[in-house]
Amino acid sequence: MMEAAEHELLRALGLSVMPKSVSQSGASSSGDASDLNVTWPRVSASCQYLAAAHFEDLLKIEVVVKKIGRTSVQYGFTFLRDGQTLAEGLVTSVCCRLYRGRPAQGADQGAEGAGQDGCEGGVDGSGNVDGSGNEVRLEKTPIPDEIRKLLTQYQ
Repeated sequence: MMEAAEHELLRALGLSVMPKSVSQSGASSSGDASDLNVTWPRVSASCQYLAAAHFEDLLKIEVVVKKIGRTSVQYGFTFLRDGQTLAEGLVTSVCCRLYRGRPAQGADQGAEGAGQDGCEGGVDGSGNVDGSGNEVRLEKTPIPDEIRKLLTQYQ
C-alpha cells in the first residue's frame, strides 16, 4: 500500500513512475518533459502497526516527504481509519536513470544511507525492464532539480 501511495503522489506531481521508453543515452524518447527518464526503486521499507485494520475497512494513507537527499527520497506514511492511526511507515526510494547498453565508467554505486544501490540489474534483476529482450539498466543519479522542487511541496 505504501508503494501505491508513493505512485499516487508522483502522478499527482505530474511525474511518470516508469518512463514509457528509453534511449541508449538515457534520455527519454517519449518527448514528454514530465518524463525525466527516472524511476524510483525502493531500497528500504518499514512499517509499525499500531492497531488492526479489518477486511473492507476504508483506509486513508497520508504521505509526506521526510527527507530529500542527493539521490534518494524518504517518504513517511500514516494509515488512518476514521481519524485513528493504524500504522506508520517509512520508504526510501533511490532516483535511477534508465539506460540501454553498458554501464558508464565510474558509475556511482551505493545509495546514500541505504548501504545498497537499489538500481542494479533492472527491475526484475535480469537487466531487462522493458520486456523487449534488449538489456536495460538502471543507474543511480542525482534527483533532477525539477523533481526536487516538486517533492519539496510535500515536506
